[in-house]
Amino acid sequence: MPEPLKLRRLEHLLFLADERNFARAAEVACLSQSAFSRSIQALEDSLGLRLVDRGQRQVELTSAGRRLSARARRLLASTNDMQRELEMLRRGDLGDISVGAGPFTAVAIFPKALADLRARHPAINVRLDVDNWSSLLRRLRSEQLDFFVSDIREIAQASDIAIQPLCTLTGSLFCRPGHPLLAKQPLEFADLATARFASVNMPALVRSELFMHMAPYSGGGFPIVLECESAAVTREFALQTDVVVISCREVLRLELECGALQELVVRPLVELGSRTPLRTETGVVRLSGRSRSPASELLLEFLRTQAEQLRVDQGLSPTRTRLAMEASS
Repeated sequence: MPEPLKLRRLEHLLFLADERNFARAAEVACLSQSAFSRSIQALEDSLGLRLVDRGQRQVELTSAGRRLSARARRLLASTNDMQRELEMLRRGDLGDISVGAGPFTAVAIFPKALADLRARHPAINVRLDVDNWSSLLRRLRSEQLDFFVSDIREIAQASDIAIQPLCTLTGSLFCRPGHPLLAKQPLEFADLATARFASVNMPALVRSELFMHMAPYSGGGFPIVLECESAAVTREFALQTDVVVISCREVLRLELECGALQELVVRPLVELGSRTPLRTETGVVRLSGRSRSPASELLLEFLRTQAEQLRVDQGLSPTRTRLAMEASS
């Protein structure tokens, strides 16, 4: 009689299907590579099937491996849903949630939504991880997150995830008062040739578009002297140095209101309008076909409300009106 399937071994197969590499999959499983390999071998032995083609560089699943992994993904998702619901019933509350956010969305959208959630439902506890979309996607697929909100332009559509657009955050260039570039406004790309920049880690799409616009004037480069996942760190760096920070108005709202930072008017960026490379197409990313906890649905509603308010504020923004007037002058 065949040995009963063990859920842990099926989970290891899914890690291998996602990572296509024994070392990386073992790291995700928090096992040594040898222990992880033994788990996969034990699964193959128990089924009497070869599930994995072990290549030199990349692992590929066999036809049997692909069919089993597809069924295993649904089975484990259903099991995790059941465990989550049972835990909620034991606690007698709406449940705690773990969510993720990109560096701009974490500052621009989440604080007000989290405050509203806290005011209405103080029993809900939230863990918020701030990181780039690729790291957040790995955590979502390993079910460490209920959902995440980030720039979705580079996230490929896949059968296991659902992506819902939320709002657009438009970026710009900012510096502290007294910066020499402020006296030259409105600026052209050529005026930025000697500037040094700070930014959150840029998506490849944004980097390539900026490179294309700046290359004729900067000798083929775009000098970023500080790049990290923290919008707060880049903001503080700009407050204390003469770098130009690439950020969103919503992220720097307080600094702009008190005059600690000022926006640079760059005519070509204004003329590009909604096609500016300095934008974040924000969206909600979740695992598809999954039951959603009441707590995560409540937070999503507050996030959607805040995103809608941002759209209204952007449409009425005096800064945008001023930039349009200067660009046409």
